[in-house]
Amino acid sequence: AAGAKAVTFEKFGKGWLIHSPYDPMFVDGIKNIPGRKWVGDMKAWSFPKDMLSAVVKLAKDCYGANAVAEPVA
Repeated sequence: AAGAKAVTFEKFGKGWLIHSPYDPMFVDGIKNIPGRKWVGDMKAWSFPKDMLSAVVKLAKDCYGANAVAEPVA
């Protein structure tokens, strides 16, 4: 879709998923997030809801703010 964001967030159980293109800098960063987990069948990282602001900041640092869709609770 035109104007689609490269990075999106989705509610997942009690936490969130982040869908993003592969970026080694992002992978290094998300590995520092407590409770994060790779969900292979969804090709996305899950993480606890209390880490949302940290993951949003990481995504913006890696992909640029314009590429990141704001999560909607």
